[in-house]
Order: sequence, then structure tokens, then C-alpha cells
Amino acid sequence: ETAQVIDSGKIVNCFYANMFANNKNVKSLFNQSHQREGSQPKALADAICAYAVNIDDLSVLGPAVTRIAHKHCAFNIQPEHYPIVGESLLGAIKETHDVNQLVLDCWGKAYGDLAEVFVNVEEEIYTSHEEAVGGWRGFKKWTVAKKVVESDCVTSLYFTCDDTVPLYLPGNYITVKSGLLDEDDVEIAPRNYSLSDWSTDHLRISVKRELAPEPDMSDGVHSTWVHDVVQEGDKVEISYP
Repeated sequence: ETAQVIDSGKIVNCFYANMFANNKNVKSLFNQSHQREGSQPKALADAICAYAVNIDDLSVLGPAVTRIAHKHCAFNIQPEHYPIVGESLLGAIKETHDVNQLVLDCWGKAYGDLAEVFVNVEEEIYTSHEEAVGGWRGFKKWTVAKKVVESDCVTSLYFTCDDTVPLYLPGNYITVKSGLLDEDDVEIAPRNYSLSDWSTDHLRISVKRELAPEPDMSDGVHSTWVHDVVQEGDKVEISYP
């Protein structure tokens, strides 16, 4: 019943605006392009609705939790990030809805329970990555051993390291940190790239240059970085596949 008084569509824009204003460092965990397009706020709204509808049987959300947890691990989300999100979510509910403290307390409890689920699932994923052959936790510096211009719009990077290269499975991707900063001097969120080649001595990604869709817009920041900035011999932080 508590869930029925909440309109997730009203919450999300307020939630993100307040969270980024009060916690600039977490901007590096969110793709700002998805923010501008509206896809990330919509995904959050859908997740809030799904959670509220299935609050009495969270097992229904199992597949979604697993999928989201893998995305979180690709960005190295940590337990300490969840209270920031929770505080911002409750603040957005209070700001956009005329609700009493009981409703806020219920949502706080519900969010805390869901956060605990994610923290536990993500710890299992991090541990499996760390214990895998050639595995590691979070991000690790690899060397750009080779850069190949495949065409006018596609460039490939070959990553190597001194340790064993982890096993590749079809559909695997890695998350790549550029180290670039935004206008607030906050690191820009990393990007996910599918592996286009694998061997026992390298991982490869092939990146298409993202041109600005409109004259007054900028080309894709990360693809421009790959095409124009990264050089052979550079050290780049990447996630476990």
C-alpha cells in the first residue's frame, strides 16, 4: 500500500539532480550521456516500480538483480555507495510527494533490504572474479600494446599485462576508464566495450567513433579518447571481463 502513493516518474529527475549536486564524486559512476538521453532515469523509475510491485516476493526480481549486479561490478560499485543513493532517494520522495514519516520509514527499510541484497550478490561476483584464473577485483592497469586504425571510423586497442589473461566467453565485455575529467573535475564514467578478440596474451576492443548527432553537440568523449588520445604503451585501467 505504501508503494501505491509513490509516482516514480516524479522522483527520478529530482533524485539524480540532488545526488549529483550533493555528491559530485558519484557522477563518475553514472554515464552522463544516458542521463541526458533519459534512458538511465527511466531505468531507475522502472526498477522502483518493479520493486514496489514485488515487495512481498523479491524472488521474482532475481534475474534482474543478477543482471544489474553485474553492471554494478563493471563500474566497481561498493557498499559505501548505497547509503548515498538511499539518502538521495528518500530526499526525492519527500521533495516530490506529500507523504508522512511512516511512508518514508517504510521506503527507507525497503531500500535498505534491497541494498543488502545487491551488496551480497556483488560481493559474490567480485570474489569470483578475484579467484578466477588471471582474475582481479575492480579495475587493473593493462598496457596498450598495439593500436590499430581499422577504418575511418573504427580503432582497435590491444591490451596486455604481465599476468595470465583471463578466459574469454562469447559476449564478454570490459569496462574501460579514460581518466578524463568533466567540468566539475570529476572523472567521467567509464565505458563498456565488447571484446572483439582474445588470446592467451591479449584482450582487444574495437571502438567506433561516435560523431555528434547535431552540429551544436560534441563527438563522443570516450570514442574520441580512444581514436585520438590513447597511444601504444599507455597504461589503462580495465575491469575483469
